[in-house]
Amino acid sequence: MRVEIQSTDRIGISQEILAAFAKRGWNLTAVEVNTCFTFAHIEQQALQLSDISNGLANITGIVSIKEIALLPTEQREHHLQILLDRIPEPIIDIDHFGTILAVNSASKKLLTTSTSTTSNKFASLIGQSVDYFIEQKISSWLTPQVTTHELTINGTAQPYW
Repeated sequence: MRVEIQSTDRIGISQEILAAFAKRGWNLTAVEVNTCFTFAHIEQQALQLSDISNGLANITGIVSIKEIALLPTEQREHHLQILLDRIPEPIIDIDHFGTILAVNSASKKLLTTSTSTTSNKFASLIGQSVDYFIEQKISSWLTPQVTTHELTINGTAQPYW
């Protein structure tokens, strides 16, 4: 369950909220804190919004608690993925180790339909090494700086812009 907890702007209120969650043994998988808002993704079987409200009832300054579909970061990631998927050229974002961080729909099609074993082996490309999918040696490209390069995948040069 993901929740948005609106509160007054008081020093330490987010810490009190997190301590209340810990006291109850609720497993938090993500937390985001903004002024007057604490967002939490709680992985707990059979947890109800009323349980959270009761757990936070003794904390001074809680204004409201409501269930939300996505945390703010998840909303931004979802929005950016939709924008990325609208670009017709394949885009693969990798870190300086060569690990795939993000791909768009064109890349997914290119990488997972290239061979049947590739599509069967990797349901998700995120987190995989880009070395598995490309023929070129890219170790010299892997730096902390942002760069753009052209790759050859299955004998076809993929343009960049």
